[in-house]
Amino acid sequence: MSKTVSWKERVSGAIATLKARGGSSLPAIKKALGADPKQWRFINAALKSGVAKGDFTKNGGKYKVVKKAAPKKKKPKKKKAVKKKKKAKKKKAKKPKKKAKKKAKKKTTKKKAGKKKATKKKKGTKKKAKSKKK
Repeated sequence: MSKTVSWKERVSGAIATLKARGGSSLPAIKKALGADPKQWRFINAALKSGVAKGDFTKNGGKYKVVKKAAPKKKKPKKKKAVKKKKKAKKKKAKKPKKKAKKKAKKKTTKKKAGKKKATKKKKGTKKKAKSKKK
């Protein structure tokens, strides 16, 4: 039994063989496939459905095959080594550590400001007051 190739696969192969950087035009694709005018409708339908599904991109009147990213290979996870539990040794009672004594800070007291001395009145002002009384 011979396996039939779909028109979409044929068209993508023709675009790949043309190697046009900007894309391949519809007449160039038809010529590369060597299609008869009776087969043009299949090419047109393949391109239309391919653009709708995202297999091809259309830029103006030119078509390109969309490169699909290959699935990334997953790195196998490394198995963690199982650690063997050691037998628990009897722990000796630890002596509580002595806490370091905090040094008492000396309190510095500020001297209170003394009362302000009464300012002496000028003698000249008293004389004037006396002279006015006379």
